[in-house]
Amino acid sequence: MSEKTTGTDLKSVSVGRYEVFKVDPSLLRVQDGWNSRNMEFESNQEHIQSLSASIEKRGVDNPLVVEPAGDGTFYVRDGHCRLLAVQMAIARGTEIKAVPVRRENKLSSETDKLLDQISRNSGKPLEPVEKGEVFARLVRLGWSEIQIAEAVPCPISHVRDCLRVHAAPPSLKAAVANGEVALTSAVALMRQEGPSGAASVIEQAKQGAENGAKITGAALKRVATSGGFNENRVNRGRELANFVYRLSTEAEYSDDNSEVILRIPAVDFRAAEDLGEAILNGPKLKKGKGAA
Repeated sequence: MSEKTTGTDLKSVSVGRYEVFKVDPSLLRVQDGWNSRNMEFESNQEHIQSLSASIEKRGVDNPLVVEPAGDGTFYVRDGHCRLLAVQMAIARGTEIKAVPVRRENKLSSETDKLLDQISRNSGKPLEPVEKGEVFARLVRLGWSEIQIAEAVPCPISHVRDCLRVHAAPPSLKAAVANGEVALTSAVALMRQEGPSGAASVIEQAKQGAENGAKITGAALKRVATSGGFNENRVNRGRELANFVYRLSTEAEYSDDNSEVILRIPAVDFRAAEDLGEAILNGPKLKKGKGAA
């Protein structure tokens, strides 16, 4: 065996390769609506600040994955946090003339690229809310929840929980993303109180929790069963009634009017499902204000 094939020469044993290029960071762009990561979440902001401090000292080690935008610039397909961290370092006066990039696989489909948002984020995994955004986009492309679970892979219950939280009010999503409430606790509360009711319970529970402390399921239960939420439980019925009315205005009838065809986003259906469960299975109303 020659010296070149003893394991010291990568080229001689390679079965494929990625070409890495150095590109001016000003040529890199974020395509509107593409990245499922929510940069407003505190956990993501802290991650980017830490990454930026590291880049100031070491530079960018892991190449960003890019795709030509068609105008001489490039859309980032993997590495949005690294790009923001680089821009943050430059704004502080650090000189960064180029960053390593490699081109996205030309054969990747839209669904491949969406799933890559989950598999590629090994530095900081996507939050459940952010996974819900990816899953919702796959559903809109015609994927079933079972297909998503098999492709990720993950339990189908996790897919459904992420989709439920994705459809929740912004304050509830932020509480889950920032680690204030566990995903499972949030989903259980949504089933009991409905999406808006669960958000209200979490906001009140946060007021009684220590700064930065995680809100336990027991704390959420204490708030949810207090008398102050009787009115919220009545309002769940109104929310569901409004949803049903909206469906009736968007319904399509068969030619003989014997069937009704409804087409709604899966995330909206999940929200209505949670409202129905909350009304049927939630705690009984206390007598007095708000009682039926």
